[in-house]
Amino acid sequence: MLTKRQGRRKPIKQHSIGGVTVTIQQCAKPGYQAVVVLRKDGRREDEKYCRTLAEARTKFDEWATDVGNTGAKTAAEVTDADKRLLMEWKERLAAHGRTPVDAFAHYLAHLERCKTSITVSALCDKFQALKTKENKSRRYLDDLHYRLGILAGEFGGRIAADVSTDDVSAWLAGMNAAPQTVKNYRTITRSLFSYAVSLKACAENPVDRAFMPSKAETEVGILTVTQAAALLKAAHERPDILPAIAIGLFGGVRDAEIHRLDWSEIGFESGFITITPKKAKKKARRLIEIRPALRAWLEPLRQLSGPIWPAGERGRILHEAAREAAGITEWPHNALRHSFASYALAKWQNAAALALEMGNSAPVLMEHYREIVMPKDAEAFWSLTPEAVLHAQNIITPTKAKPTKPERSKTSKAA
Repeated sequence: MLTKRQGRRKPIKQHSIGGVTVTIQQCAKPGYQAVVVLRKDGRREDEKYCRTLAEARTKFDEWATDVGNTGAKTAAEVTDADKRLLMEWKERLAAHGRTPVDAFAHYLAHLERCKTSITVSALCDKFQALKTKENKSRRYLDDLHYRLGILAGEFGGRIAADVSTDDVSAWLAGMNAAPQTVKNYRTITRSLFSYAVSLKACAENPVDRAFMPSKAETEVGILTVTQAAALLKAAHERPDILPAIAIGLFGGVRDAEIHRLDWSEIGFESGFITITPKKAKKKARRLIEIRPALRAWLEPLRQLSGPIWPAGERGRILHEAAREAAGITEWPHNALRHSFASYALAKWQNAAALALEMGNSAPVLMEHYREIVMPKDAEAFWSLTPEAVLHAQNIITPTKAKPTKPERSKTSKAA
């Protein structure tokens, strides 16, 4: 029995030059006597089925002449230096299982993509428009606008398809910022270029393998009783931001959730603030107890409906102004929520109930908040009513909390 190779018939006629071969082969296709085949570097590039051998010879001569003319032109134009360079790259590409033809095709595709791609600035504009259309929260859109503005300042004039992984890594690694901040920029940039890939403005996402900062473990940073009192007093002078600060400090609600909270969700009669699934970080409904200190700060400002957080940039400006007026120069990440958890755990010693209220797990609470403050400091904290703060009554000098090195960031393991 003949093998496939042994049973293959020799070509009727063959002509080869410079890696290109033209052959006439017999064929078994009904109604045809021969097929003329054109191969380049062993790959079948073209073929012509012929009803007669004479027709096949005519097509063979035509293609062979074209190949000869092309070969002569190539021989005249390709220098010895070109040939040496080609051989060098052929060897280097062979180590990766690729050929010069593969490399040329890849780079030509890249050049064509650059011609039809868009600038990073234009990509940022389209991405922001998309997220606005998707009805993302105002806080998300403001943060996106700010971070993409920084990104556009670095790459704005570049063609998106021409931004490499090395470019992104160098930019991220060169940031003079906390690791979590760098991660936040990386996340936004990765989302942007994923969008570019979907538009076919990039062949792949350059951020997928880009620099990823490591995050050092840090202790939870909280406000001292004195700092909390000073912040409440400063917020009292800026009543539009006071409800948000009070809810964060005495309710432990996440910053992002406060931005979405409405006065209609403050149940003064029921004694609970409702965090709806739509507004909760973990998409689960929670009830936040309105403890006496929180009620005392909210009652005078009570409204039937309306956002808790001032609209636009006004909320951020008022919040920063209150912190500055209180003399708090270092603001720990999620300071209000972490302070609430620490002082609540110290006073009531009920991690399970507190975890349920905060939307966290008891082990996380015990790991991050246990023994950060002393019981007498907790008593002083929960005594920070308007009367005590505004008239400087019953505020004790707190026991010094564990030293922290706050990291300014958007996310937290304990959040």
